[in-house]
Amino acid sequence: MSKVQRHVVAHYVRAAYVGKGAPETAACYAMAQNWADAEAVATDCKAIATALTTTDYASTAVAVDFSAAVRPRTILGRLTAARRVPPLCRILTNRGESAAEFVGQGKPIRLSKLDLDGGVMNELKVCGMGVFDKEILRSSSPQADAVMAEDLAAACVQAMDRAFLDPSNAGIAEERPAAVTYGAPSLASTGAAFAQVDADLTNMLQMLVSAGSDALNATWIVRPETAISLSSLRDTSGALAYPQISVLGGTLKGVPVLVTGNLPEPGSPALAHIVLLDASQVTFIDEGAAKVEVFDQGSLEMLDNPTNNSAAGTATNMISLFQVNCAAFRGTLWTNWQMRRPFVVVMTNVSY
Repeated sequence: MSKVQRHVVAHYVRAAYVGKGAPETAACYAMAQNWADAEAVATDCKAIATALTTTDYASTAVAVDFSAAVRPRTILGRLTAARRVPPLCRILTNRGESAAEFVGQGKPIRLSKLDLDGGVMNELKVCGMGVFDKEILRSSSPQADAVMAEDLAAACVQAMDRAFLDPSNAGIAEERPAAVTYGAPSLASTGAAFAQVDADLTNMLQMLVSAGSDALNATWIVRPETAISLSSLRDTSGALAYPQISVLGGTLKGVPVLVTGNLPEPGSPALAHIVLLDASQVTFIDEGAAKVEVFDQGSLEMLDNPTNNSAAGTATNMISLFQVNCAAFRGTLWTNWQMRRPFVVVMTNVSY
């Protein structure tokens, strides 16, 4: 993605802040700037005044830029074998296996009973919200644009990855999908020595295959610390045990590796997970829909685990954006996922 593209969202945030809810003012401000994307930003600012749907969000320059900044960085966006489907379409899952065989002339063909299950996925939203000092929004520095765009994108990537991978995420109906690792078969790490690590990884592969996967689209998902440890591990002869893996990814036992810092670390001291899944069994919705909003009036609960809600909130301190000279912006994406078959294995209590 080019530098200009990365800054479309930041330029939109600036213009929307200056406009303070007036689309014409925001558009005029954008056109007065020396931005290569000024016309696109101005067009999207004018769209603030219209009633929009998720389809409209997907077609704007800001929505496309924000979506393109977030999705390729998520684990879901990096699973090349995952299947993208339209929302609200019925998805059939074959819980059994079809059978086939060679048939002699005039002999009957063997039948297999299909054991099908189905469901419909609708779009769920992922929201990230950040607060910036207004001085950053007023700054003409290109570095300020990069900070704003990167911060919001990183927040949404983290939210999507954690929901996708956290084995404790059972999901919430109509709010958040369950993690693909929730309820998955698991085994505890037996240690950090080469013999123990190698046996554990081999067991994970065997468990995946035993579940019914052909492993053609198997993928490891590990934390950066785990990738570094595995890349440095020595076998009994003193040679690197897994020379094809690095902190950037690579392969482990011939299987591709994705590295993310968003894989949860439960416990105290923190212990990591290693996930092995068949990416071809992941079904997801991604229409490219996104929305970016800016406001500088109102009060916020300055917590990453807010307790307030419109149904049964808990009293807490609220901070006035006006009083602290700040502005807030919110990015929203729409997505959902599910496993067609539960071909995923989790290793817990990983100390390396």
